[in-house]
Order: sequence, then structure tokens, then C-alpha cells
Amino acid sequence: MISKGNFKKMSVAFVLTASVFMGIGNGQALADTYQETAKMSGPHYGNDTVLKYLPTLPDDGYRPAEEAYTGWEYEKVTKSKHKKTYWDHEADNTKNKEKRTVSMSVERSKYTSSSASSTGSLKAAVAEIAIHYETGWGKTKRVSTTCTYTIPAKQKHLLKFGSKYVKSAGYERYYNMGKLKKKRSIHNKWTYREYSAQEPI
Repeated sequence: MISKGNFKKMSVAFVLTASVFMGIGNGQALADTYQETAKMSGPHYGNDTVLKYLPTLPDDGYRPAEEAYTGWEYEKVTKSKHKKTYWDHEADNTKNKEKRTVSMSVERSKYTSSSASSTGSLKAAVAEIAIHYETGWGKTKRVSTTCTYTIPAKQKHLLKFGSKYVKSAGYERYYNMGKLKKKRSIHNKWTYREYSAQEPI
């Protein structure tokens, strides 16, 4: 027969043993949770939405779930720089020793055009090429200024004035919850500064 004193000792021992095992179990659960959390930490997409991940992870440690990025992406394919001449003039200096200075009032156009579906795609194209545009999307402006040219003695020069512009082509993609919904090619064209030139003729 178990005395009251011995019963109390056994009860205390049982409680301590149960607490130790429960502590070990909780510790393992916390460790598992920490490891899974570490595995599931991943990148952010363009809209800074934190991705959620599927329970079964591949070898690289994470895989985006369906509730992922929604928005546009842009992929550059080609780019090229060009010049457009809006004004030219032949200037002649018949003097033997003196230079001739010619000041002319000239005009040019500045514009931005794109077949993109969103301003985001156009801005991505501009950022990719790193050449700014002068005026808003779809706008064209005629601007005038005064240019000065110097013609050496006994020479004739062809004077030119116009705009420098960029042409680019690429693809835009639209994702909805991580799924590709649209893909289309787009073409962009924008001016970024004026230019003037002269060459002997």
C-alpha cells in the first residue's frame, strides 16, 4: 500500500517527467517552424508583394504560389540612336582671312510615342536604355531656338539642326496572380535632345 508521502513524491516525479517531454516536443516544433520559415523566405516582386509559397518545395527552397505578382514586365530586345534633320542651310564665306559667324532661327520637333499598353512598360523601356524623353507619352511639341555657326574663310558649309531620338523594341508581359495573361511586342520612339552640325561642301 502506498503512503500519502510516497504518493505525493510520485505525483511530483510524474509532473516533472511530463513537463520535460512536453518541453522537448515544443522545442522540436519550434525548430521545425523556424526551418520552414527560413525555407519560405523569398524574393519580392516589382509591386513589393511578399510571395506565399506552396507546401511542397523544390530543391531551390521555394516556389511561388498562385497569389504572386500582378502587373507588367518589360523585356528589351533592340535599341538604336538616330538623328532627324528639321532644318538645313548652305552658308558661304567668300572672304580670304576672316571667319563668318551665322546665327539662324531654327525649329525642331520633340515627341514620345509608344505602342505599349501602360506607362509602366514605357518607363521600364526608358529605364532600361537610360536615355530620358523630352515630352509626355503621345505628345509632340514644336520648339524654336537660335543656333550660331562659324564658317572658316573661303569655305562653304552645310548647316543642320534637328532632334536626336531613340528607337527601341521589346516585349511587355502582363501577369495576374503569377500567371502570364498577355505577351505582345511593342515599339517605342522618343527624342532626347537637339542637335546641330555643319560640314564643308
